[in-house]
Amino acid sequence: MMHREGFWGAILLLFAAVLVFAALPSKAFAGDPAGEDCDEACRQRMRATLRDALDKAHRDGVTSVDIDVDLDPDGVQKGDLVTAHVTLLDEDGKLVLTTLEAVSKEMAQLRSAAYQDPPVFEPEEIVGGEPPGPPALGEVVLGMKKGEKKTVPLPPEKGYGLRDPRKQSTFPCVRTIPRKLRLSAEEYVGRFKRFPTVGKEVELVPYFKARIQEVTESDVSLEMLAKDGQRAEESFGTVEIKVDDRQVTITLTPQRGAVFPMQGGEGRIEAVDSKEFTVDFNHPMAGKQLTAQVEVLSIARVSQFRDMQIQWSEDHDEALARARRENRPAVLVLYADWCGWSKRLFDETFQDPRLKILKDVFVWVRVNSDKEARFKELYSQQGFPLIVLLGRDGRIARKIDGYRSGGAMRGELTRLSAGLQAGYRNVEGTNP
Repeated sequence: MMHREGFWGAILLLFAAVLVFAALPSKAFAGDPAGEDCDEACRQRMRATLRDALDKAHRDGVTSVDIDVDLDPDGVQKGDLVTAHVTLLDEDGKLVLTTLEAVSKEMAQLRSAAYQDPPVFEPEEIVGGEPPGPPALGEVVLGMKKGEKKTVPLPPEKGYGLRDPRKQSTFPCVRTIPRKLRLSAEEYVGRFKRFPTVGKEVELVPYFKARIQEVTESDVSLEMLAKDGQRAEESFGTVEIKVDDRQVTITLTPQRGAVFPMQGGEGRIEAVDSKEFTVDFNHPMAGKQLTAQVEVLSIARVSQFRDMQIQWSEDHDEALARARRENRPAVLVLYADWCGWSKRLFDETFQDPRLKILKDVFVWVRVNSDKEARFKELYSQQGFPLIVLLGRDGRIARKIDGYRSGGAMRGELTRLSAGLQAGYRNVEGTNP
């Protein structure tokens, strides 16, 4: 029996549908803006659009629907999956990104600081009307038809956002660490995920290792194995190491304009002096006007994905064994019932059509590691959710902490697939 809440929700949605049909202006059923009579195919598309909107409202537990009757029913509607070629140019006409290899080659001398070749040149997948990007291509494609081309300006708020001064950080050029130091046992295990053994060498900092000298119940003593005069050339500058009896001095001579990697992201070195350097973690195109050139190649209606679902396995060992047996990569999600970001990941991200169409490409696994703590330890999980991407051999290719949107997750899977096709086995080089 239907609960009263569900019953009244269904009634209100039905009533809303009647009102929407009654309120639709004649042009909503026109084949074009001139107002020609809509044929049966046009009416079917309009009915499908309304049905999809009502289905979404019912899933979301709301009693109203939002349908833009000004959009051409032959064009892209909200929720449609679009493939399109996209090129972005900055204010000076320099290339920011493109899905076309020919454009990349033609503009080899006119590339902005933000430009990077994609893992593979292929059309972009865009969901019509999806929340702003960056950049906000979901809004650009609304109403466009298959084969249509459009060039539109994108103000900063529709591109990569406004510049945020809080995303600038200053770091010292010189750091010193004791030649011998002690870590608490808890800190050591938390950092290296294993118990200490006298004589073992570990990488405490980049460029040189440390050797465990002594282990007690409460702490671990380590000695730095740095070599005096050691140099390392990095993409962001030159590193020099000096060693004396008491300490190790690490000096970075930064290169202005270079990309500076940090855990969880990267920035660009904007300013340098003898004592410190400043890194800007804003996107290079933040605060800038862009121009988007878009060509729609195909349109898949949202109704095509209504019954398409990713099939999740909750048996970790069986699923990964099947992935290896079937020579498929796997997506593993470690989640907790109480975690709101975990819920959004399943309710929103993995309902994105860009991910649904990959349902047979990957083996999909989810484990409640809050209850099955051994998996939390196995994957060195620090928070919820944790997404683990595994190659066809079952080895970890990438670990992603926290929530990702559908578009961002699709990008991660594209990079994983491109890497597998290029022949690398894994990124992190670990085997659970």
